[in-house]
Amino acid sequence: MPPAPIIPMVLPFSDQGQLLEHVTELTALPDLVFSSVTRKAIDRLISEHMNASRLVDHGLRPSNRILFRGPPGTGKTATAGAIAKALEIPLVAVRQDALVSSYMGKTSSSMRLVFEFARANRAVMLLDEADGVASTRASAVGDGSTAEHNRVVASLLVMLEEQRRHSRSIVIAATNHDQAFDPAMWRRFDEVVTFPRPDGAGVSGLVGKLLKRHGYVLEPAAMHSISRAMRGMSFAEVERATLYAFRTLVMDDRATVHGALREAVRHHRTERAS
Repeated sequence: MPPAPIIPMVLPFSDQGQLLEHVTELTALPDLVFSSVTRKAIDRLISEHMNASRLVDHGLRPSNRILFRGPPGTGKTATAGAIAKALEIPLVAVRQDALVSSYMGKTSSSMRLVFEFARANRAVMLLDEADGVASTRASAVGDGSTAEHNRVVASLLVMLEEQRRHSRSIVIAATNHDQAFDPAMWRRFDEVVTFPRPDGAGVSGLVGKLLKRHGYVLEPAAMHSISRAMRGMSFAEVERATLYAFRTLVMDDRATVHGALREAVRHHRTERAS
């Protein structure tokens, strides 16, 4: 595996620590499974950035403010890494524990440092759980924390607008709770990409990739049965259950692939119900 791209600028710090984390373990795009609509949107985004010079020649810019929305475990974070890997640029993730401060004005100033990094460097910058800093502003300001939140949202709106015109990076905001977003936030994104829970084809695709990677095979009828059993699970849950089955196969010589997967699904359902 080639080394991760080198970031030419020192990562910014706040009083609470390093604001960005350089993520080096990235999944390649072919190793991920998407719905056809989601895959088309991701391919289009990558294509725009690979053809950025052609767009600029025509007075256009590639989309660089992207919102990923969908339930947990549907691949939003992994996809940000896959985009960075495809474009051969670094992935940096915003550390909200260092970004959000209880001191007035500190969160906005830290956010400014993060966006200055995005302007000065070529990277994919991921703001995960973005609803934490982008939720609806209160119309009636009560205490100081409410006023501060309103200021943070207002600052983020301004910085996203600046991002459109000046930044060299792709900023991806990811959320499980897009309904909490401030209404003005939606106009700041060039593209909104939805990550739904997998359908039967999505489950079969992911289980098939994992089976092949670990040297196992499953007959089509058995795969159909497993896909039905895993209905409603997220991609992350499907992967966790499948890896549980593989560990069973290693430890139990009598287990079959289909039987181990069925047992893994039962284990998952019991775990969630408890």
